[in-house]
Amino acid sequence: MYNSLMNFTPKNLALILIGCIITISGCSKKEGPPTAPPTMLKGRISILNNSGVTIWVQGYIQTRGDRQVNVPLGVHLFPDQNYFLHDMIDGDHGQIFPAGDRVAVTYISEARDPDNPNQPLFRNTVDLTVNGTFIIQVKTGGEFGIYPG
Repeated sequence: MYNSLMNFTPKNLALILIGCIITISGCSKKEGPPTAPPTMLKGRISILNNSGVTIWVQGYIQTRGDRQVNVPLGVHLFPDQNYFLHDMIDGDHGQIFPAGDRVAVTYISEARDPDNPNQPLFRNTVDLTVNGTFIIQVKTGGEFGIYPG
């Protein structure tokens, strides 16, 4: 037996070693069913006024497939106030929106632009797709952020 081990040349030993390494590295691959696309979630949508000035939430447009509803609000939000929107397609179904609905919320500052008093300080529309609960945070200057709620 000792003599048969001595017949391995360095080249043969290197080939055996490389073969072992390739075999071992191939074992670490995980085979399995393909991953499914992520599931969208139903959720609530609120608007939080952190702008430092009172804002007027004019309303929102809710879209589901080929159906659409325009929801006028006229809600005044003082700084640090929050307001929850309602699912209004086919009537008021409360604060839970179905996954995949699109919602576009429009708000305007009640403060006037100091350089042009005939114009609001800011005006903006936030467009999002429901995938869980979201908070639309209105920031200083009218910019916004969308955060999970």
